[in-house]
Formats: sequence, structure tokens, C-alpha cells
Amino acid sequence: MKKSIILVILVLGLFISGCQIQDNGNESITVCMHQGTDSKMTLDEAKAIAIASECNQGTLIEENVFCNQYTGIWYFDMDLEKPGCNPECVVRVSTKQAEINWRCTGLELSKEDKCLNSGGTIKTSLCCQSVSEFPDNCAVGACGCAPEYSHEINICSCGENKCFNGEKCVQHTV
Repeated sequence: MKKSIILVILVLGLFISGCQIQDNGNESITVCMHQGTDSKMTLDEAKAIAIASECNQGTLIEENVFCNQYTGIWYFDMDLEKPGCNPECVVRVSTKQAEINWRCTGLELSKEDKCLNSGGTIKTSLCCQSVSEFPDNCAVGACGCAPEYSHEINICSCGENKCFNGEKCVQHTV
């Protein structure tokens, strides 16, 4: 009987040292450990590391925090916009390093999004009738037809000495 009680106490002690529970109504983990190592990190330490890293590009959503006790990683959802992505801040307990995991779907961006994401603005222009929206305006000719052979389309305007190559704004070379 004594051995059973001691065993239960030892198991409880190991469990409690693996994660500490804070009772705030939804039982959140406040200390994350990396299984098989002595590495551990509090939620407050993880937040501080995240804020001092590239994760400071966005806002950490503190309601969506998760610790993977097996890998020893804190995960913070982020309020940061990038088309086709759902970013999270990943803080590794063992290295005390943080980085953004963009979690992108791999969906192809529209030419409009490619223009805007590379610093361009959307404008309209008369271009040759055979040309579709957001043409490569680094090449000569797409918008060089006479008005009677042209139609109005959206183009990407990249600013002085730059042009849109159909994928992004680039330095214009003559």
C-alpha cells in the first residue's frame, strides 16, 4: 500500500513538473517543457521572446496560445495580413528563438495582388485590344496601339524607373 501511495505521488510530481496549470476558468498551460530535455519556458518568457523577434511585425493573439509539450514549442496566432496565409509565431523552448510560420495555402495570387504586394498601384490605361488586364509593362508595345485599336484595362503602376513584369514591380532597365 505504501509503495502505491509513493508511486502516485511520484507520478503526480512528474506531471506537475511537466506543465503547471493556472486555473483561470479555462485551465491554460503557463510553463512549456520540451519532452526528453530539461528545457522549459514560461508563457511570459515566450511572449517576451516573440515580441523581441520578427514576430513583432504583427499582434500576438493571446487567446490562441498553444504549447506542444512533445516538441517544446509555443504557438501564438497572429493578426498579420499576407494573402493566402494564416501566420503564427513559433517560439522554441530549447533555443529560445522565435520566427513566423506563415502557414500559406499555396494559392496563386491574382495579378492585382501581385502588383499591390510589390508596391504598385492600380490604374487604368488604354492598351491594345489583344492585351488583357495587368500586362507586362516592362516590354514596349502592350499599350502602344492607336486609340481605335485599344481598350481600357487595369495596369500596375510601379512608380518612377520601375515597371510591372506581369509578376511584380521591378527596376526598369532600358
